[in-house]
Amino acid sequence: MMSGLNSRLGVQALCAISLFCCLTTIIRAQGQEIRIPVEVMSFVKTSLPETEVATVKKGQHVYGNGWVEYTVTAPEAGAYELWIASNGSTWEQRYLVNGVVVAETRADRAELGKQGALAKIVNVELRAGANTLRVFRDWFPGLAWFNQITLRRASEPAARIIVAPRNTSGYYRRGETVTLDLRAEALPQQAYTVDVVLEAPPGKTRVVKSIAIPAGTNWGKGSVAVALESEGAATIHVLANGAEAMRPFQVYAFETRQHPVMPTTEAAWDLVQTIDCTQQRPDFFGNGEPRLAQSTAGRYLESGANGVYTVQSRQASWFAYTVKTPDLGQWYRMDIEYPDDD
Repeated sequence: MMSGLNSRLGVQALCAISLFCCLTTIIRAQGQEIRIPVEVMSFVKTSLPETEVATVKKGQHVYGNGWVEYTVTAPEAGAYELWIASNGSTWEQRYLVNGVVVAETRADRAELGKQGALAKIVNVELRAGANTLRVFRDWFPGLAWFNQITLRRASEPAARIIVAPRNTSGYYRRGETVTLDLRAEALPQQAYTVDVVLEAPPGKTRVVKSIAIPAGTNWGKGSVAVALESEGAATIHVLANGAEAMRPFQVYAFETRQHPVMPTTEAAWDLVQTIDCTQQRPDFFGNGEPRLAQSTAGRYLESGANGVYTVQSRQASWFAYTVKTPDLGQWYRMDIEYPDDD
């Protein structure tokens, strides 16, 4: 998913380029293809603590709660594919190019293709010379244990489309529109067509807009508004000559125009269970013994001391109680009293 965020390397461009040239190799393959492999252990900036950096660099994967940043030198400006390989981690991480978020997605998805262990993440625009690439996830379980990054400049139309949804929340009211900003880089000797396709409901597709990109050296720019006319899940595809140019963008439209009829009398509630945490030991707990505490807010139970997840440690302390409901499929209300002494 995409949004704006500014960040710059705090080093001079000359130093960054000099450092990068020692770390990566630019490979020009057949035709117009250019490959820029990034040495994943040679990040130039990071938010990871020094002790964790030392541990990470002893292994083969980048992991931990935080971010790492690389300098990527492109021999020419234009659209590049970002590819990454992980150990099969199934959670999202965020990618920023020159300070702008370009994607927040899983590293193991293969809708845009796979090459060995590498999976294509997104198309990005690089300027000629030094660029920054930051990989970010500062919440549990952290960075997705990746061990390869490659940027590829290819001549396929699907490699030349940059797509940015303006709203990345994924949830809309029925009747609202999803607006996509598109930039399409022309190919010198080949015209191609960009189709924005709405799949809603699943399995039923229609072309919202087709855009012809003539051969040349220019960029085409524009926006497409996709109306969500029915309630439920919808998927937006951007195709270049029939091939996916971005990972399918999944959204959900809610019906908010029809309001339920509310009862005129308040429901009668029956007490089915009381849990006094200061008197009753939790049914389950982990990563530390729960303990009774006393403050100006009163007496209460709190979890163990392990409250922050760090690399190579256990997850945060927790405790839980079993809620005993006499009937399945019925509505229950839970009233919770907790101290507010932060």
